[in-house]
Amino acid sequence: MFGTLATHILLLLVAIIAINLYLSSLPAWFFVTQVSTRSIAALLHNLTLHPHVAGTPQGFATAKFVEERFREFGLSTRTVDYEVLVSYPLKRSLSVVYPRNSSLSLALDEETVDGDGDSSGVIPTFFAYSPSGEALAEVVYANYGQKSDFDELKSLGVEVRGSVVIARLGKSFRGDIVFNAQEEGAVAVVLYPDPRDYATNATTEGYYPFSRWLPPSGVQRGSVIQDPGDPLTPGWPSSKLSERLDASNLTRLGVPAIPALPISARDALPIIEALGGPVAPDSPLRVFGIIEGSEKDRYVLLGNHRDAWTYGAGDPNSGTACLLEIARIFGQFLRRPARTIVFCSWDAEEYSLTGSTEWVEDNLAMLKARAVAYLNVDEAVTGSSFSASATPQLDNLLVEVTKMVKDPDSNGTIFDSWCGNQTIVSGGWAVVAPTTLHSCSTQEFPPPA
Repeated sequence: MFGTLATHILLLLVAIIAINLYLSSLPAWFFVTQVSTRSIAALLHNLTLHPHVAGTPQGFATAKFVEERFREFGLSTRTVDYEVLVSYPLKRSLSVVYPRNSSLSLALDEETVDGDGDSSGVIPTFFAYSPSGEALAEVVYANYGQKSDFDELKSLGVEVRGSVVIARLGKSFRGDIVFNAQEEGAVAVVLYPDPRDYATNATTEGYYPFSRWLPPSGVQRGSVIQDPGDPLTPGWPSSKLSERLDASNLTRLGVPAIPALPISARDALPIIEALGGPVAPDSPLRVFGIIEGSEKDRYVLLGNHRDAWTYGAGDPNSGTACLLEIARIFGQFLRRPARTIVFCSWDAEEYSLTGSTEWVEDNLAMLKARAVAYLNVDEAVTGSSFSASATPQLDNLLVEVTKMVKDPDSNGTIFDSWCGNQTIVSGGWAVVAPTTLHSCSTQEFPPPA
């Protein structure tokens, strides 16, 4: 339901920003009437048949699927390759060693769910860019791993140096937790999703697939590098012939110096139970579809990342399905818009926004001169309520568009429901990378054929 609403709203936003002079003959709301939930469902089904991590054959197949759909919908297409550093797990293990030398090896696996498709290609749980390593040390629980948590440990006389830190995810970026522990002298980090944060109402609503709540064996994969993009080419694109920094000393490039591992709440339980002390407070491929406008050097960009740690049904491919549905409708019904519309399908977002960052670094001057707006949709469906954010320039437009879309669960509009769920404030939302449109080579975006 809300995937369709997200598509409605994005259609209106793109139509209003891109078409402007064309609105009198074909109003923006017309595009909303063309949305097909069957089309979105079919696209999402095809996108999520197999796991598709960036840089894998399955990831490449997903890129080709998006490119073929763009062509099918009548868009001019382009693909751009970069050679970037990514990491994959070879082996990982975790054991609890008790005082009398007994031990417990933790499973480090996720239970499969009926109907989730082929799980043989699911990448083992790991943190991208975590270095290889081995550690045997006492465990220190660091709550959410924020600086204030480590300050609290100091005030209690708890020594972190030389220990393995275990902390729960939820209040700060996982990479910051690892670096905070590293600064305190920890030798390794283990992070888990606390059910109080990731399965809040599971006792009454159940776990996935019966609700949105993470099951006990669920693990959060992700990157732990601090800066976006390829760490070997900070500030410039990772083209084939680009100069690269020495990969033998990645720690000075924002990569942690100590190993880090994600585990499930189920695997974290025996570690937590064994602790004493006080209770703590709570190569990526970019695919572009282009509709050239009469102002062909003014770009409205609509983007979504395509890669996923596993199947990506919610993040990002509910958004990919919506992006393709928008492309279908524009390709089918739109005559020449006032501004060029560029559909961007990013790869390697899960590896610290690498796909979009490298392209932006390759096209900074062009974007600064020509980009009108960037609209992003990664998670079109992740729950039962609508939310959106924008930079201040788009605040009013976003509000007006939500007033035009009806909420199927009430007699009002999405705006009415949105106001009932949260307070709307000005954005300041970074959509591709912090520098994307603020310091947006003289290289021109490839014109449509």
